[in-house]
Amino acid sequence: RRLYESALDRDLDLNEVAGAHLELGHLDRDSGALDSALEHYRAAFVANPEFDVGRFEHATLLGRLRRFDESAAAYRALIERRPDHEQARFGEVTALMLIGREREARTRLEEGVAALPSSLQLTQTLARLLAAAGDRSVRDGERAVELATQAVTARSSLENAETMAMAMAEAGRFENAVALQSRLVEEAEQRGEEPLLQRLRAHLALYRRGQSCCGD
Repeated sequence: RRLYESALDRDLDLNEVAGAHLELGHLDRDSGALDSALEHYRAAFVANPEFDVGRFEHATLLGRLRRFDESAAAYRALIERRPDHEQARFGEVTALMLIGREREARTRLEEGVAALPSSLQLTQTLARLLAAAGDRSVRDGERAVELATQAVTARSSLENAETMAMAMAEAGRFENAVALQSRLVEEAEQRGEEPLLQRLRAHLALYRRGQSCCGD
């Protein structure tokens, strides 16, 4: 730590100043001094506005501190500089969803998928939001099925298959949702993953009653 602190007393270029603040931020974050870490991350990109890693760490730590409005705004500022920053886009929509701004989250996800069509993370997140948003006006079952199909095609996984079942149920395709969800329950039983199994069984019961995963 002394090395980085003493470096700030020397005549350094902007990248070196930003780098020293970043490392001090990491040290404070890891020791639990989160407010100090936040200041160091901010100082990093104030010293060098091109230092995007400082902006990302600052936005991420705001979210960890549950300052979700500020976190979303900080991620947005980074995305405007770096439209290709996948993790900033994901961080922004996560913050938005955590404070109930689902309509805005959908807009940002649609923008993200358009800008980064190969991003499986953004595609799958949008599919889940369209299938399971608390705000019914945000949901779109058919669009969710389309996106979930892309995700499953790109990578066969239990998580993507679960998203597909959620989307099918929201689209009213309950027979298909039940068949797929039943297979997922069997797979989870074989794995012995109890928390996952409880969720899968709960959703399966809803699909069998002709309800979406949101229970309506």
